[in-house]
Amino acid sequence: ERLQQLEDTVRELKGQINALEEEKAPRVVEATYSTPPTQPAEPAPPKPQDSKGESTFEVYGFAMLDAGYQFKQNDPNWFDVVRPTKLPSFP
Repeated sequence: ERLQQLEDTVRELKGQINALEEEKAPRVVEATYSTPPTQPAEPAPPKPQDSKGESTFEVYGFAMLDAGYQFKQNDPNWFDVVRPTKLPSFP
């Protein structure tokens, strides 16, 4: 009897799951789209040439420089490694 109750419960839960999945199924909606009439693009008028014939260059913004150097800090015995300084050793 207990086994029959469990089987009935499983069937009921499967039915609920199937019902929820059917509700969530994506529905196909057909949409009609119309494109607006396009007008031919007009070319931009050419820019007039400078009468002087000089070129200009303009820079706008900020420049940041970051430089650091440790004067006479490199240990000559460590010249071939990336470590710039020899760390102090503690006894």
